[in-house]
Amino acid sequence: MTDAFERGWSLVKMASYKVGPTEFWDFDERERSWQEDTGETYGEGKYPLINYFPIGGSPPPHPNWRTQVMIKPQDYLRLTSPIRDLPGWSKNSYGSKLQDYLWSKKYNMTNSRTDKIREWMKEGKPTYLPFLQIRSFNELSDEFKPREVVGHEGRHRMAAILQLLGNHPVPVQLDSKYFPNMRNKIEGMKLQGQFDEKQKLLLKPEMFNVGDVE
Repeated sequence: MTDAFERGWSLVKMASYKVGPTEFWDFDERERSWQEDTGETYGEGKYPLINYFPIGGSPPPHPNWRTQVMIKPQDYLRLTSPIRDLPGWSKNSYGSKLQDYLWSKKYNMTNSRTDKIREWMKEGKPTYLPFLQIRSFNELSDEFKPREVVGHEGRHRMAAILQLLGNHPVPVQLDSKYFPNMRNKIEGMKLQGQFDEKQKLLLKPEMFNVGDVE
């Protein structure tokens, strides 16, 4: 088998979604990740500065127990943003109010991490699927209790997509300790915010029709 054929086959079988100028890759594609040496250093020049791609390489704790759903960036940010005025909150970090994510446009302020990810996305650099970790089902006694978000990766990615494409639904991975019939367990349920329990998101059946975003 030639190298060209192997490369072509790997692209065919790749679990990815086209999202505007970038791609969201499934975590099954970790073996295709790569790194780029920037030629710069940090830590008083002691360490080389390396960029890792796809963007956001932290896999969920239980990568085999998952399902995917289309979520709007603003909804994702509502579920994962810290509440304003908590200890450690600063004017250039994300708060629980949606306009905070648009500061760079509204107040001529910026978040350097989001800005860098946005530029990488515009260049076509791929990103791993943003994910939400939800509490294990067997930890809940009430079948109709909202499924609490207890972890996440992807807030800056979603803020960058919001700025690039607007508030259009994009693929997000839901992760839990409970896998069998996961969609049947959560379809029609509400997700509850990680930091703000007042934030809720109803998982409608049509949100599970995951696909590309132009």
